[in-house]
Amino acid sequence: MDGDDAYDGTIDYPVKTIERARDIIRNARITGKCSNVPVSIILREGTYSVDSTVNFTGADSGDDLFPLTIKAYENEKVIISGGTDISASALVSADDNIKSKIIDESARNNIKAINLFENGVDDLGEISVRSTMISDNKTAQAEVSVDGVRMKLAGWPNEEFVGGISKVIRSGDRSKSGINEGSVFEYSGYTRPQLWSEPEKAWIAGALYNNFFYDYYPIESVDGNQITLSRGAVSNTYYSKPFFRFENILEELDSPGEYYIDYDTGMMYIYMPEGSTDNSEITVSQTDENLLQITNAENIRIENIEFMGGRSSAIVTKGNCSAITIKNCDIHSFGGNGIDISDCTFSTVRDCNVYDVGKNGIVVSGGDYNDIVSSQNVLYNNDIYRFSQLDRAYTSGVSIGYQSVGVKVVNNHIHDAPHAGIIFYGVNNEISHNEIDNVVKEFHDMDAIYVNNYNMPWERGNVISYNLFHDIGKETFPEEKQMNVAAIRTDNNGHGLIIEHNVFYDIGQNRTNAVSCIHAQGTHNIIRENMFIDCSETYMGCTKYNSEAKYSFESVPDQNGNETNIYISIRNNMTRYQNGIYGKIFPEILNFWNEYPASSKTNVFADNLIVNINLPLSTVNNNEYSWQNMDNQGYRAARETVNASGNYVCNEDIGFKDYDNKNFELNNNSEVYNIIPGFDYINFSAIGTR
Repeated sequence: MDGDDAYDGTIDYPVKTIERARDIIRNARITGKCSNVPVSIILREGTYSVDSTVNFTGADSGDDLFPLTIKAYENEKVIISGGTDISASALVSADDNIKSKIIDESARNNIKAINLFENGVDDLGEISVRSTMISDNKTAQAEVSVDGVRMKLAGWPNEEFVGGISKVIRSGDRSKSGINEGSVFEYSGYTRPQLWSEPEKAWIAGALYNNFFYDYYPIESVDGNQITLSRGAVSNTYYSKPFFRFENILEELDSPGEYYIDYDTGMMYIYMPEGSTDNSEITVSQTDENLLQITNAENIRIENIEFMGGRSSAIVTKGNCSAITIKNCDIHSFGGNGIDISDCTFSTVRDCNVYDVGKNGIVVSGGDYNDIVSSQNVLYNNDIYRFSQLDRAYTSGVSIGYQSVGVKVVNNHIHDAPHAGIIFYGVNNEISHNEIDNVVKEFHDMDAIYVNNYNMPWERGNVISYNLFHDIGKETFPEEKQMNVAAIRTDNNGHGLIIEHNVFYDIGQNRTNAVSCIHAQGTHNIIRENMFIDCSETYMGCTKYNSEAKYSFESVPDQNGNETNIYISIRNNMTRYQNGIYGKIFPEILNFWNEYPASSKTNVFADNLIVNINLPLSTVNNNEYSWQNMDNQGYRAARETVNASGNYVCNEDIGFKDYDNKNFELNNNSEVYNIIPGFDYINFSAIGTR
């Protein structure tokens, strides 16, 4: 039967909305009718449309034995949606005037049309500038999915990038204050932009400045081979060349899964994806608020529910929350994050599928940073993919926030995304038994797992172990192979990682520039008992030794003439950590200022297995210390900065169960166990989702 909020909320007389069920439980708790008993909000099969946030607060908290559970009834399919659903049967063939504009004539008869305003869509939002540090920070525009799969804006090229910036006439201003000075540049090697009738509606997207940014700027005009941006900056002076694509162009609606929306008329034109039918469901994301929010609450569980179709995020915690569990949920088609459990303790996300989100897949943080008390937060057995679809740089599948303590990321599969798989900060975090692959697909200078503790060198105890990394650093952008990419990086001379018992396979290409499995050039990084199979580079440490190098505390003028020295700031902050519990748990930080990366020997690269059968170790040289296989130990660094020993380097199958079929588990009688005594057996069946 249909629910009615006038009912009492029993199975025979269900209420209609989640909010009403919540309020019934709140009142029952206040009056003592449901104390010390399990309490659940049970949703029957169907789609629950949400146009504003469903809030749960401390008044809704359960207790340790009897949490509040929000879940689907038995095996029924329950969807909480922030979108408007339209049946594909409502589509009509686009009129001939529209079809004639499509450049690819073979695609014209596949273009369908519908007026969104006449089909319940009343807020399309707006496309906005999305760039690292200069984003407009606006809620995502309305996006389209078909049968739960995100579609993409019509653009060119369809899959790859172009480059060909031949001259930068005006570099533009890459800052929020530079909204009136867009770049002007000339391009060469193609003429496609000259075919667009309304270039002022198009956007340019890609690595236009530094190659670890992804900029998204509006085009003002196309005049021959000259493009003017109404906002944004372009530079071809960085060490790699710009690459980009163009989006929101009607004439380029020529590939299955693309769409174009006329924001003035509400008309949507779409090339339906392969496999779709008249029974397919088109969802246009609408709600510009988080769908479900938990604030200052504890002991709340969310289970067996599908969340989709919002322009912001799906599930978000605010304030201090504890014992929040999100289990067996599908989270997809959101413009913001999938799940955000920031500032939580004892909270878990497990057995979920998170995909097709504009920002991070899962955000997590918590713990007592000053006293190093673990958050006990766990992300377990989740499939996280196609994240960072709008904010494509410095968002990730898993984001462990600043000053997090004791977060565990275990047995997840993180894959198929433009930027990093995991970005993390903090102390005593564990990343283990995950499969991470096909990430960093649209950048140089980024990594599958990335941390930058350069300004916080007291952060230690982070362990990365028993993970499988594969198919990373293999892209080729216009004119250049991918460069300066790693499976694991601690950036800017970062310190104190423990990396052990991982498997790296098919990382990099032949003769690639600084594409490595591990990039750690600071101090006290421990890399041991890992397997490197067909990787172009294993470990890159500090490549130049200087016995006289040391930290300097002399101030120097910056580009604005202000006296500055980053080490003075770090030293001032570090003193209190050295003198407290950090100095006791991580005693190496007491000697930190005496161990400069280029003049000390604190990093360890030991007892690793390095096998190159189909891909040789790279021989690309950058300076006299940068060749690989230093001292026949298989790493790239100055020997004076690395304690390297016991590594075995070979180019033959040394006892894999089935190398040809990528089963790299070692046979029990493999000679590796004799060559590297104590080498730990890696159980591949324990890696990845269960």
